[in-house]
Amino acid sequence: MNLVVAAVLGTVIAFFGSVPVAGPLAVLVLERAVSGRRREGLFVAFGGALAEAVVAFVVALLFPLLLLSPTVVMVSRIAGAAIVGTIGLVLLVHPEVVQRPPTARPGGSFLTGLVLSSANPTLVATWTVVVATLNSHGLLGRSAAAAAFFGLGVGIGVAGWFSVAVLVSGKAQDYVRGRRRTLVIRALGIILLCAGGYLLIRSIHEGTLPA
Repeated sequence: MNLVVAAVLGTVIAFFGSVPVAGPLAVLVLERAVSGRRREGLFVAFGGALAEAVVAFVVALLFPLLLLSPTVVMVSRIAGAAIVGTIGLVLLVHPEVVQRPPTARPGGSFLTGLVLSSANPTLVATWTVVVATLNSHGLLGRSAAAAAFFGLGVGIGVAGWFSVAVLVSGKAQDYVRGRRRTLVIRALGIILLCAGGYLLIRSIHEGTLPA
């Protein structure tokens, strides 16, 4: 029963945690969707979901070690904030970087999502906080099996949300074209830039608070 709870928690948290468009994976998936490349966007999302599932699994499995090393969380937060802000700035200044011809290879899109999420250190900090909260309330076991089911749930939650997002965004394909498309990408860039700045300031502030 505890394994089922772990999977459900992972699914629900990952699904609703993916709703805000505040990450590079979300920007890439939505850009593909509104450009009429829903299949490509889905495979990008699935690759990102796998990467996030693995990160969540590893964090849940090694939670005691990470708990004893707050430096890991601090460095991950700052690095992740810098990456998010940088991507936002690039999208704002050069929105054409994500407007490339569609690929006929699903594996290429899947790998893109996998690499993009794997290179995002913010995920380590995010899931460390989540796992710490769940453990403090006795909602998540510390066994390898619980960590595996939690990671599985996270993958399902992320993939589920982006599948819904691709389906909904695909209907805006006729409206988001040309200049509107560029404006949408730049707006997403502004959101990422602001999110990166907020995360950076928050990480530095929390890191300087007295113990």
